[in-house]
Amino acid sequence: MSRQLDIVVRSESSDPKQYRFRKKTVTVGRGCDVDLSISGDPRISRCHLILRPKGKNKFELLDRSRAGTFHNGNPVQRGVFSYGTIFLLGRTELQVGMPREKTTPRSIQRRVWMNSAAGKVVGYVLVIVFAIVLLAMAMRGNRDGGQRAGGTDVLPRELINTGQLDKARETLNELINTGNASVEEEELYYFVLELKDKWQTAKNTERRMDLGGARDQWQMIVYTLPNEWAELGVWIESNHINRLAKRISNDGNQ
Repeated sequence: MSRQLDIVVRSESSDPKQYRFRKKTVTVGRGCDVDLSISGDPRISRCHLILRPKGKNKFELLDRSRAGTFHNGNPVQRGVFSYGTIFLLGRTELQVGMPREKTTPRSIQRRVWMNSAAGKVVGYVLVIVFAIVLLAMAMRGNRDGGQRAGGTDVLPRELINTGQLDKARETLNELINTGNASVEEEELYYFVLELKDKWQTAKNTERRMDLGGARDQWQMIVYTLPNEWAELGVWIESNHINRLAKRISNDGNQ
């Protein structure tokens, strides 16, 4: 499930700007094909770094720049940090996430109420409601599974992992339109749409015979894939990146 990631950008030439993303990966750089584009700082690379939310109040940073990314004066290539950490990209400051809420009298009062008799009763009621919702979802899942068994031979994840994005999109779209899609499948549908746009960009670049540019775009797709899609990354490397590398090598030998 995608987590919210707030980013604040501070530069000498403009006022601080705050951005909010609900994605599993967020790319930051100077180019027009990244999620967060920062202009006006030549020391920022086209795709400077990649951010991935990691659990509660944590995120992973992966540096892809030439000039480097710095935290407290030290270069950072890869690591997991707490929300609120500030990085320096060229002359631009990047604050990723908001710091954890400090303890205040209001939060203390809230904790006291939760530990009171009334708070415990409300807690028990919420647990019961949550259990009923889970039971209803499980029953619906069993019913939907029986319906899909006769109509869909291949699961959407298997289609995606073998590069069949169009068929995966059609399958997920049909599940959504018939009201049989789970929350995970709805998120998977939007993941396929986002991936399809990047997929098409790389293919268009290859059609223009810019083989090196197409290879770089396929590599960027692999770099930004969440860990759960490692199998898809292997498929892309085998069917696109390695194929383009051979074409580039053959063209160079002619």
